[in-house]
Amino acid sequence: MKRPFHSYIMVQFLFRTLMNWKAVMVYTLGVLSIPVVAQSTISNGLSSPDSPDINTFFIEYSTRQPIPSTLEQRYPKRWYQEQQIHWVSYQNRNPTDPEGYLQNLRALRYLGLHNSTVVPSTLEKMQAALPESPATALITHWVENTHMPETQSFWATHREFLQEQNLLGPMLTVAGYTGDAALQREIMQAWKLSSSIAPNLLYLHHNLLHSVSKNGFLVVHDEDLYWSLKSIQYQYKHRRDVEVIFSHMLLDSEYRELLHQQFGLVTDQKPEESQFATRYLSDEVLMALTFITANPDRGIHLPLWSKRIASNLRKEPIYVVGLTMQLSEADLDNLAIIRERLENEFYLDYLKVDFTQPSPYDASTPFERHYLVPMFLLVRQLDEAGATEEADAWWNLMEKVWARLGKEGPLEEEINRPSLNDVFANLNYAANRASNIEDIKEFDKHIKPVGNGLYAFAYETSNKNYGQWLQYLEAQGETLALESAKPTLNGDQAEEWESVSPFYFDNHPAFDDYPVVGITHAAAVSYCEWLTVQYNQTPKREFSKVRFRLPTEEEWFEAAAWIEKYRSKDNPNQIILKGPMDYVDKGETIVVDMTSFEFRFPWWDYFYPEPAMAMNEQGCWIANFDVMDLGCKLGSGDGGKYTMDVTKDYPNQYGLVHVAGNVAEMIDQKGIAKGGSWGHTPEESYLMLQQKYSGTDYRVGFRVFMEVIEE
Repeated sequence: MKRPFHSYIMVQFLFRTLMNWKAVMVYTLGVLSIPVVAQSTISNGLSSPDSPDINTFFIEYSTRQPIPSTLEQRYPKRWYQEQQIHWVSYQNRNPTDPEGYLQNLRALRYLGLHNSTVVPSTLEKMQAALPESPATALITHWVENTHMPETQSFWATHREFLQEQNLLGPMLTVAGYTGDAALQREIMQAWKLSSSIAPNLLYLHHNLLHSVSKNGFLVVHDEDLYWSLKSIQYQYKHRRDVEVIFSHMLLDSEYRELLHQQFGLVTDQKPEESQFATRYLSDEVLMALTFITANPDRGIHLPLWSKRIASNLRKEPIYVVGLTMQLSEADLDNLAIIRERLENEFYLDYLKVDFTQPSPYDASTPFERHYLVPMFLLVRQLDEAGATEEADAWWNLMEKVWARLGKEGPLEEEINRPSLNDVFANLNYAANRASNIEDIKEFDKHIKPVGNGLYAFAYETSNKNYGQWLQYLEAQGETLALESAKPTLNGDQAEEWESVSPFYFDNHPAFDDYPVVGITHAAAVSYCEWLTVQYNQTPKREFSKVRFRLPTEEEWFEAAAWIEKYRSKDNPNQIILKGPMDYVDKGETIVVDMTSFEFRFPWWDYFYPEPAMAMNEQGCWIANFDVMDLGCKLGSGDGGKYTMDVTKDYPNQYGLVHVAGNVAEMIDQKGIAKGGSWGHTPEESYLMLQQKYSGTDYRVGFRVFMEVIEE
């Protein structure tokens, strides 16, 4: 049963290899001696530009290139950025050629910018230049993810699109809204997609389809993946019982109604972001989550690499069943399912003997690591059953996969990390694992106990630390979350900050240790959630399980005023200071009545029994407040014009730096900050007062607190 598919792919691979070699020779000869004229690849009655002269061609040929599908190659982000610039230039010079708009939109899609404001402006330009073009109508419906009325008649009228390979992908997506299998089959027969898919990726996608239960549903977030799976279903006639759903389509109400009528799926529930774990959800992800959770026992599956969707299903009953995760309220013997699929349904020979040359742009490489998840589960089950020989065979294959990924270090060390064991044990969200905290000992040194099992970071969150989260979001392709998390300022604050912000916000090393400002309360909360995941999976950490969060107002105040450290055991409203200690002589005991004393600043003990002042005996300001410069030596505690290095100031008795001044610190209640800042006067910065803010503020940052869940 396997051999026809396998043999066809091998023949296809050998043919493609020879053709690629030939293409290189033709390209070389062409550059050396043969003048070539650039032509539009969308023709057949559609407008095309005049042929440029030869000099223009060679300049463009060395820069502008058609954007290939990621089913064939995945280039670095920089390459897509450069190509997008070239195609915008081409589009502007040739406004009546649809190719420029299409290639521009493809580049934006692969950059993760399909929801950016650039897309509608590109469509508007195309609609203005080509208002009557059928290509304009098709691309508009494709980009806007909307149902095209009379799709069948459109297809029948414009048969010329059968010859336009670049338009068949959008046409297949638009046809998908109709549920017309015959129409989709006809498009796939005209589209030579399978010949352009990397052979290894075609194997992987075949195995993905075989990871879905009979008559099940597979929700995919990647349009190229949707096209590839349709190709396997219609061109190779594999797993046509599986309904592949492109998550973008779920935004269309007519398509959701079609799913309801054809399959009896629940599609009328309204999405509510509050029920899911992560903030900043796009409309598409939110709708997909609503659809999935509304149909828990209908055999809905997700690829293991569906991070955006799967990360919000951690509380749902979800099982790894191969290269997919299946949502099921009923208990599943997923280990038996995995074994059946790995042993009898998957094509894995290409992992054992690979005839391809390694390429940094190989389309399949980023996804092959997901084989390790089901394989590891099978190895563990076989080990427990005493089937050592079988377990060793699967382990050897895992090591080959590991080697294909180009990973350093033995696989055994990676698998035995607590973070992976936790993921595999829970069988939950196995595809998405954040990176560890690199220097956990140094990290733990900066976490200070502030009483009652609660800890706080010694320093306010810096640009460097916050920037690591932004880099993670970018690496994971979380475009919407990244844009929401980036520091921004508006109005008068943006204008005043203009001389500083180009360096402050753009990773300039001089500002690494300055506090992050200009972020929303929601972004600070999400940073804490991300840090929690990182810490809890890092080996050799001090605590087994913790939760990072913003403090309550009471927690912040007691940490800033270091109250819990010396609170009386007999009377919780009293603080007992016994000498010898700073400002308390040996043998002396001071009893502070918390109900009547004003804890204005963290150095309140220095001025006791009088309320603390913001200025020391030398007449210099002790913290970074909005005050007049009195000419004190830099670094003597006199403050700064704006923010200061988070590590450069006097700590309180708990070791917390800048709890007064520098930046006001967010608490769990949105819109309220504590401790004052460089933009607040000392009188506005008393520990017991609140500083109000709205949205983002250049005077407001945050300090992370840590709650110990398990020691």
